[in-house]
Amino acid sequence: MLDDTVFIREVALAYKGRAHAISLPIDNADSAAIFLKKLIGGETREHFVAVYTDTRICPIGFQIVSIGSANSSLVHPREVFQPAVHLGACGILVGHNHPSGNSKPSVEDRKITSRLVSAGLLLGIRLIDHVVIGDPDFYSFCSAE
Repeated sequence: MLDDTVFIREVALAYKGRAHAISLPIDNADSAAIFLKKLIGGETREHFVAVYTDTRICPIGFQIVSIGSANSSLVHPREVFQPAVHLGACGILVGHNHPSGNSKPSVEDRKITSRLVSAGLLLGIRLIDHVVIGDPDFYSFCSAE
């Protein structure tokens, strides 16, 4: 029994709408990589970021979902999609950096991409792409298909 104790979890998300979109549409792998490099390029630890988009694939928000070590980051679809649902996002672009500079995706990268695609289908929120940021190049799961 918890007596009369009440637990409250506060969550704050700001939605600015189309008029305040962050940038132009992210409609190809190059524009996705440029956007993500501005957010997480050059970091010394893996950063996994989710960019939430409207119907025109314009960013309406983003969140650093996870900060890991030099060679790994723990990611769960729940943490990726929760803000998307709150924002009313129609799509999600995800990406992470490889501090080693090698943009070749790992087995774990392929697994989380598959899980995010499945979760997105269930929720009706499309995974636009998963981009691995290296130095100087990048890997796009969408372009690789």
